[in-house]
Amino acid sequence: MKKFEVIRQTILDRIQNGVFGSGGKLPNRDQLVSEFSSTRATINKAMSCLLQDGVIRAVRNKGTFVSAYTIRRAALITGSSFNAPLQSLPYLASALYFMLFNAPAISFSFINAEDNSLWEHIRRFPAVIWPFPGKHDLPKIRKNGNNILVLNRYGKDLNYISTNHRQGMRDLAGKLLSFKKCVNLFYLDIKMPDFVLDERRKGAQDACHNTGINIRFINMAMNFEENFKILQKRIPEKILHRSILLAPTARFTGAVLYHARCCRKIPGKNFFFGDFDNPGSQENTGIRIPSVLQDYKSMGEEALWALPQILINPVQKFIPHNLINI
Repeated sequence: MKKFEVIRQTILDRIQNGVFGSGGKLPNRDQLVSEFSSTRATINKAMSCLLQDGVIRAVRNKGTFVSAYTIRRAALITGSSFNAPLQSLPYLASALYFMLFNAPAISFSFINAEDNSLWEHIRRFPAVIWPFPGKHDLPKIRKNGNNILVLNRYGKDLNYISTNHRQGMRDLAGKLLSFKKCVNLFYLDIKMPDFVLDERRKGAQDACHNTGINIRFINMAMNFEENFKILQKRIPEKILHRSILLAPTARFTGAVLYHARCCRKIPGKNFFFGDFDNPGSQENTGIRIPSVLQDYKSMGEEALWALPQILINPVQKFIPHNLINI
């Protein structure tokens, strides 16, 4: 990093850590020149970057102050987000991206998550929004991401706006279990390292706790034909009757419904099936499938509100989900 970038980042870190609070006055140019053993031109360049970002403001004849929660420039991480197995319906998240792309007060620059210089780019921005980071990205975000707002992931040491995936699956499973007509619960699982998959799996386990019903996990594939064969083998007609099937994604819905048809079973009557992010089930299949629906529009609105706040205080907020067709 160049000298002015180091100075800019140091001042930004102090703002984020509360050394310089909102509305607080920064040291004058002479004090900064002395502290950083730098030239006035270098200090001016660093301060100019912070002014352009909206992090600080200059008041004539009074000095430079920390802005009251204002950001004009930010980065948006893109790229690997939709490679995850759960993004089988990426149009559902389009409302989220639409909100961010059209933010009237913030100019976003786009950074690809696969860029080899990703973290060097991130350090050049006062604030960053990272939608759907991979599980392998979260430890590094925790360590280096005071200026990063994570979307649809969450954790103790993260700034986040997210669906509570564990609670969503717990609510869906709990609702289906409350019908008290079923003796089996099968969880259609995807065995791969993924934060959301882990959380939804835990939610199903939570719902089964103390119910007397054991949850059985079935490892699914990524295509219809294989999944249909798996269901035929693991959940034959006699077992499907009076069973609950839960899926962390709508990816398996076609195979489940075809298997049910072959077994002459009707969802909601002979067995129950629920999934995630499947708002068009009735339109697409003629069957109202219980589903957890995430509110991406509200997630985007909250993210734009929260982005300036992370310069001052941690932001951790869950966006309420909706249970549909129950």
